Amino acid sequence: MIRRVSLILLVMLPACTRSSGQAPGPGVAPPRSVVTPSAARGTAPPLVSGPMSPLGAAPVRVVEPSPVDRSTPRALVAALAAALEERDAAALARLRAGTHEKPVLDQHDLDRARLDFLAHGLDAHWKRVVAAVDPARLDRISGATGPTAVSVDVGGALGSVSLRFENTQDGWVLR
Repeated sequence: MIRRVSLILLVMLPACTRSSGQAPGPGVAPPRSVVTPSAARGTAPPLVSGPMSPLGAAPVRVVEPSPVDRSTPRALVAALAAALEERDAAALARLRAGTHEKPVLDQHDLDRARLDFLAHGLDAHWKRVVAAVDPARLDRISGATGPTAVSVDVGGALGSVSLRFENTQDGWVLR
């Protein structure tokens, strides 16, 4: 049996290397510095038309939702179910941050609530989770002072979901 072995030989031409001291061959442009000033490139710097701020404008304040009952974990889950049913991003945002922690909601809070609860069919996911929550377990954690996790067995592809509750100065919030 005959084996064939192919060898690839790379031949470096002296004219193509920088160490040869010769200029690159025809048709090859010399490398341009990455950090060249705009004047050297022949273009003017960008024109700034107004005052610049490093972080952009502050997020726009939004209208507060109607008062949400966050007095107990059970009331918080009921408010979560109602907000999901109404697709109320402001109420969902308020369930994540109490008024003591964040006195006024802004557009970023609403965007975060939409992404976490309503975007891409997540409302159906959260409705299944809320339906599977055991009210007796919520009653057991109502006396907790710090963050408390409750495991919710949803079943199916979702399996088990962990909800984090925290008792703050002005009521319970969902973390």
